[in-house]
Amino acid sequence: MSIISFAAHRPDPNAPDADCLRHDDAGQQMQLYALSYRMGDAYWAADAEARVVAMRESLMVDGQIVGALTR
Repeated sequence: MSIISFAAHRPDPNAPDADCLRHDDAGQQMQLYALSYRMGDAYWAADAEARVVAMRESLMVDGQIVGALTR
């Protein structure tokens, strides 16, 4: 059995894995994040990058909200 030292393979053990980093069009490094939120009695979670991509492709402003029912 061989023991593998992760420290020997990763210069900074606290840094994100390389496949968890992205670069924007200007070359700026971006990290991946997960998000979660509660809506009503349910909790939802998503990959933030996938959510933003979907919003960029299809997000529409439907109109201004001028009133809301309160409980």
